Amino acid sequence: KTNRASSEKASMDDVKKLKLHMDLGWNFGYGAAPDSPQWERIMTASIPAWLDYLEKKYGIPHEHVILSPIDEPNGNIDDPNTSMGRVFRWSKFIKKIAPRAKIMINPYNAVKSNAYQKLAPYCDIFVLYRPEVEGNKKFIAYMQSLKKQGKQIWTYNILQKTQRPETYRVDYWRNRRDGFDSVATFWDFDDNAGGDGFDPNDVTNPAGRIRRTDYGMAYVDFNYGTILPSRRFEAAMRGFEEMSVVF
Repeated sequence: KTNRASSEKASMDDVKKLKLHMDLGWNFGYGAAPDSPQWERIMTASIPAWLDYLEKKYGIPHEHVILSPIDEPNGNIDDPNTSMGRVFRWSKFIKKIAPRAKIMINPYNAVKSNAYQKLAPYCDIFVLYRPEVEGNKKFIAYMQSLKKQGKQIWTYNILQKTQRPETYRVDYWRNRRDGFDSVATFWDFDDNAGGDGFDPNDVTNPAGRIRRTDYGMAYVDFNYGTILPSRRFEAAMRGFEEMSVVF
C-alpha cells in the first residue's frame, strides 16, 4: 500500500536491491543457520533497517509491510521441527524486532489446522487456500470469529496461465460473500517460478517440460528498465476496487 507519488520515485536499481535483500536476507539469513545467534543478530539488524528505509525513502510505513515467515507451514505447532513450529517461533521473533509490521501466515491444509489460537497473538493476517474453504460454512464461520480478535482473513488461489484474467477479479467477490477481507492475488511480482515472463515456452528442466507459470502481476525487463502490467493485474485491481466500494 502506497501512493502514486511515492511509487514513482522507485528506480529499477531499487527493485533489484529490494529483491536481493528479501531473497538473501530473509530466506537465507546471509548464510547464517536459522535460529542461530548469528542469524538472530542479522535479522534483528536487517529487518528493522529495511523497514525504516522503505518508510524514509518511499513513505511506506511499517504497518503497510506484510512479512510471511514460511510459505504454507504445516504440521504440529507444538513440534519445533515442523514448519508450523518454526513459523510460530519466527512470528514471535518478528513481532519482537518489528512490532509495527504485519505478519501473514497461510497454513497448509488450513481446514484441519489447530494452530490458529496459538498463532493469533502474533499473526495479523491469515490467508486461506480458496478451493479448500469454498462452501465450508462451518470453517468460514470459525475464521470469521477470528476477525473479532482483530485478525484479517484473506484467501489465495494457485492459478496458471490458462486461467482467464477475470478469475482474478471474481476471487474478491467470493471473499465479499464469505465476509473475508482481501485476496493475496500474486505470489510474485514478475517472474513466478523463474524463467522469462515474456516467453511462454521456456523450460523448467533439462528434460524439456514446458512451464505452466508466467502468470505474474507484471512483466519486467531488467535490461531495458521497463515494466508492463498484465491483464491479470488489471482484473485484480478491478475486483479490489469493487470490493472496497461494496464495503
